[in-house]
Amino acid sequence: PQTADEACKFVKAAEYYRKFIPNFSQIAEPLRKFVPTTRTQQKKGQKTMITLTQDELKAFEQLKHFLTTDLVLRLPNNRFPFKVQTDASDEGIGAVLLQIYPDGDRPIAYLSKKFTQAQRKWSPMEQECYAFICALDKWHNYLSGIQFTWETDHKALTQLNQKAQINKRCERWRLKILEYDFKVKYIPGLTNSMPDYLSRSPVEDAEEDADETSHLHSKSTQTDILYDNQHSSIIAAVETRAMKLRNNTLNELSNTTKLTSDSLHNSIQENRTTPFSIEELIQAQQNDTYAKNIFNNIKKYKHYIIKDNILMRRSKTPVPYVPQGDFRRTILQIYHDTAANGAHFGRNKTIHKIKQRYFWPSMYKDINNYIKSCIPCAQFNPRRQKTPGTLQPIQPPDGVWQLV
Repeated sequence: PQTADEACKFVKAAEYYRKFIPNFSQIAEPLRKFVPTTRTQQKKGQKTMITLTQDELKAFEQLKHFLTTDLVLRLPNNRFPFKVQTDASDEGIGAVLLQIYPDGDRPIAYLSKKFTQAQRKWSPMEQECYAFICALDKWHNYLSGIQFTWETDHKALTQLNQKAQINKRCERWRLKILEYDFKVKYIPGLTNSMPDYLSRSPVEDAEEDADETSHLHSKSTQTDILYDNQHSSIIAAVETRAMKLRNNTLNELSNTTKLTSDSLHNSIQENRTTPFSIEELIQAQQNDTYAKNIFNNIKKYKHYIIKDNILMRRSKTPVPYVPQGDFRRTILQIYHDTAANGAHFGRNKTIHKIKQRYFWPSMYKDINNYIKSCIPCAQFNPRRQKTPGTLQPIQPPDGVWQLV
């Protein structure tokens, strides 16, 4: 621990297993002088930095040794039921896998992980549920096919399976946890000390949700149309930060699964999404009546420029004009329908992706109409309005000028 707050939290978390640690009070005594930060200090972001003395460091190492050896930590034993405790804080998640022995709950494994910047913005329910999802992924071999108990201090999660409407992220997680046989139990936060400590002192690097990331090898069309003219053999590989971190780690650990240049090239070629070549675009512009008029009177059209025989819309980053016909339909299909570009994003995201790469008059209207006519979007997108109620009969009026 580097701060007084961290030292205090460590002692409080270790107290949960004090009955398994002989002479716990004597061992932890040098660390009890540290007190947590006050609320005022927390608001100001103030931390009391400490340097452990020899006795304090010895006490810390002894407690850590007890918590991670067979005196407290046990190997899995299928004769005793399993239990998972989870918790989430503003900094990360924590979880403990335990087994219920006759002399008390014995920990089997610990889990601690930081949040990414995006995950810090999730609602408390999403963060708490994510902690359980990470625990299931980590301890799948122990929990799959058996009945176990999930203990959480977030009461809303006890009704997760009964909620009629939840967001898409929680709905996806709910389908995932249905594979397991477990009971949810609410416990007060004071008895959830070890997961709470692990969530506030995360040790593993932040990692994005694997279900929300994809490793895509694709070609972006606007920049690559111009870039491909000079470097046709170079293909941009698009990957998330989490995938980069994971790939770098795997490369450091082992070189046995490296892809050859030929297999990587074939993989990229399969997932490439280039709607047309530069030559095809130039030919289509020359046959387009609207483009011909601008080519012949370029000085009258201040919003257009000609670059390398391509008619382009003038902007901070010029984008090519797309003629009418199949070219526009192909662009709409690629940037709305294909998995490499998100697969059925909404109107705003689709417009943002296309306008960065192409331009044509009435582009916004065409994109909006295309998305409205998309059958998969209409079938699977949830309703944003309340379901209309059933019609009720009304009494007929007794005379004229009465409200109907």
